[in-house]
Amino acid sequence: MAKEVRITKNDVVTLTNGLNYIIEGCSADNCYDRVLNFFAYTSYIQDHKDDIENLPIKGKKFWRKKTQKRKIAEHEREKFFSEIEKAGRNLSGHNKTMPGEDVTKEKIFFGRSPELSIARWESATYLNDKFAQEQVKRQIISYLWSFYNSFRTDWLA
Repeated sequence: MAKEVRITKNDVVTLTNGLNYIIEGCSADNCYDRVLNFFAYTSYIQDHKDDIENLPIKGKKFWRKKTQKRKIAEHEREKFFSEIEKAGRNLSGHNKTMPGEDVTKEKIFFGRSPELSIARWESATYLNDKFAQEQVKRQIISYLWSFYNSFRTDWLA
C-alpha cells in the first residue's frame, strides 16, 4: 500500500504564492479559468489542514509556556486558516465541492442566480446573457482581489 503524500512547508508556500499570481493575472478574458485555479488551490490547502497544522511554526514552546514569537505564529496560522475557510469549499458559497472532490466550473457559482455555474456563464450566447456575463466577470475579479495577500505563511518555521 502506498504511503499517503503529506503536504510540506514548500508546498504550502508555493501554493499560497500561486494564489497571488492567479489573482494578479486575472482579467475579464481569463477570470473563469483563474477562479477555477484559485478554488483548486484553496481547496487543496483546506483538504490538508491537519497536515499543515502539524508543520513546525516559529517560536518555542516549553511545556505550557510559549515565547512571544510562538504566540504570534499561532495567531497568524489561525488567520491563515480563517482566510482559507472563507476562500475554500463551502456548499452555501461559491465553491460547492466536498473535501477531496475535484473543483470544476460546473461546481463554482457566481452571479445573482445561485443555481448558475460559471460553466454556464462562460458559454452565454444570448444578448441579455452577455450583460449578466459581464457582471459575473466583474464579481469574480472583485472576489479574487479581495483575497490578495491574504494567505501569509511567514508563521512557518
